[in-house]
Amino acid sequence: MEKQSVTLVSDDQGIVRKSTKYHPSVWGDYFIRNSSLNLLEESTQRMRERVEELKVQVKSMFKDTSDILQIMNLIDSIQLLRLDYHFENEIDDALRLIFEVDDKNYGLYETSLRFRLLRQRGYNVSTALAKSLKFARDRIVEGYYWVLGMYHEPQFSRARVMCTKAFCVLSIMDDIYDNYSTLDERRLLTEAIKRWNHQAVDSLPEYIKDFYLKLLKNFEEFEAELEFNEKYRVQYLQNEFKAVAIAYFEESKWGVEGYVPSLDEHLRVSLISSACSMVICSMYLGMGEVATKEIFEWYSSFPKPVEACSIIGRLLNDIRSHEMEQERDHAASTVESYMKEHGTNVKVACQKLREMVEKAWKNLNKESLNPTPVARPIIERILSFSKSMEDVYRYTDEYTTSDNKMKDNISLVLVEPIPI
Repeated sequence: MEKQSVTLVSDDQGIVRKSTKYHPSVWGDYFIRNSSLNLLEESTQRMRERVEELKVQVKSMFKDTSDILQIMNLIDSIQLLRLDYHFENEIDDALRLIFEVDDKNYGLYETSLRFRLLRQRGYNVSTALAKSLKFARDRIVEGYYWVLGMYHEPQFSRARVMCTKAFCVLSIMDDIYDNYSTLDERRLLTEAIKRWNHQAVDSLPEYIKDFYLKLLKNFEEFEAELEFNEKYRVQYLQNEFKAVAIAYFEESKWGVEGYVPSLDEHLRVSLISSACSMVICSMYLGMGEVATKEIFEWYSSFPKPVEACSIIGRLLNDIRSHEMEQERDHAASTVESYMKEHGTNVKVACQKLREMVEKAWKNLNKESLNPTPVARPIIERILSFSKSMEDVYRYTDEYTTSDNKMKDNISLVLVEPIPI
């Protein structure tokens, strides 16, 4: 794990601040220079026409193929490319056929593939392999790819854009609370975010004012992008940002005071500060008709799928980044809380937290079985984001140290051409 150096610097007012040195951006201005906005309209139109031609060809493959294994492999390939939203009806019809098929003569590959395809679509499959095959882990990178690329069809373009401004603003806010500001400055920023109006900027230090105004502007742009009957959704995301800011401030007080809370007290705050719930809300913001007012009410009640995703993200983050954060004079993590509460060492604490992650996965898998509590696209976003957390924190903290595997994954999804 890469060690992050921490230095103390003084500003022009004589205030001593922490300054953590991270590696510079591995991309520079690549994505700015290669933005899709720079594509010629004529080239874009040709691509759209080609997409429609290929969609017709793939739909014909479903009609012309009678071999069950070939159909399963076709579905698997489409899902790995994250193109299944183009062929929802064809896939549903094929999976109903696959569910009814007699699999007693299948080998290990055919049985495991059938199990995964049906299970991740919400079928309650009963098989001898069910206990040993964990469908949520079979395609971790698939979920990670979804978070990176999002959906490319027109009705999900707004969701992709909104989820990305929202995430960038959150990342900056995390750095302000976690790394640079003083406790008094964090208190001022928290109060301003709770007020959520332009007048509140006057109470902030100069270096935070630009961030605060940009935060408000981004949300105004979100609202402008939405249809009239969708604008209410922005309030839900505002509430999420406020909750995260309050949680950030509470954790920063723990760090300053050297306070190590109990695990339950920690999770009441840190499941919110993980921002998993906020990211999920930002995904729903531009999803069109499927994201109804009832969906946002369901989501805001912190239902079991959202809670499970937050547990997965928080605990995996803490387990992986525990050592680095202690070198940065960070607030106590859930690892330290467990160690203090149970009198254990780091190894035992991490093992117990991993067991909590496994339980959260079981709960999330149960909630994803048909019939789902809400529309399947809503649940799928939670599943995909949870899978991405597994990939980001599996071996190292790929979010913080993003110049290795993270860079390669982003390159595979957004830079390198897909061979056809």
